[in-house]
Amino acid sequence: MIMNAVVPQKLPSKASAERFHRLRNHVMQPSTAEKLWEVVFTEDERERLTPKLPELDLLQKQAINAGKTPKGQAIWMWNQLYGVSYQQAVIEISAAFNWISPTEVDWLLREGGELPRNPEDLRDILITRGDLVILRCSRDVFWQGERIDADWYQFRESWEFLLIASECAKRGEAIDSFSFGQPNLGGVVAHKKSRLKTQVPSFPKSLYDAFKSAGTGTQKLTIPADQIHFFDE
Repeated sequence: MIMNAVVPQKLPSKASAERFHRLRNHVMQPSTAEKLWEVVFTEDERERLTPKLPELDLLQKQAINAGKTPKGQAIWMWNQLYGVSYQQAVIEISAAFNWISPTEVDWLLREGGELPRNPEDLRDILITRGDLVILRCSRDVFWQGERIDADWYQFRESWEFLLIASECAKRGEAIDSFSFGQPNLGGVVAHKKSRLKTQVPSFPKSLYDAFKSAGTGTQKLTIPADQIHFFDE
């Protein structure tokens, strides 16, 4: 799964717009959400979604109270897992059910102004755009178009802190001591954050300041999910 977001582009063609709307009508049906849960999602993905289901239930009840048929659960779940745009969720869910071919996926993404699926092209665009881009294998990290100068192999714990914090932020989650497999001790996260700045003096201030308190012993990297990206070279 490649995480991306929308970029400005010409208006989509009539053919692509009509195709997208037909697919959206299928994806919006409650039965699609049921099949997505039962057939497409892995056990790990279902476990990640389960704590968030009360929020989905609330949205459904609000729709019913407004006299509407609950729709869009599939898109909501896909977005919670992958942090993609509404449009991309529709296209990727359709692809997951083989309703469209890989060629049509590329066509609809391109027509709708989505970023390319080719990893190298996508990575370069995201870096230039200034997003947080993390290359797991090489341990290169880019922020606001610049590579962060750090020996992440030497400072392994700081690398782990940044990586886990970014992965949690991508899912809309905060970090605490449990995120690092440690007991419930209030100072764990604050200590790791402070050590990051000490070990990596060139760590960007704007990125460091994006860590905000989210409760006792808890912090969250407050960067929008669609501006955080991971690549496995």
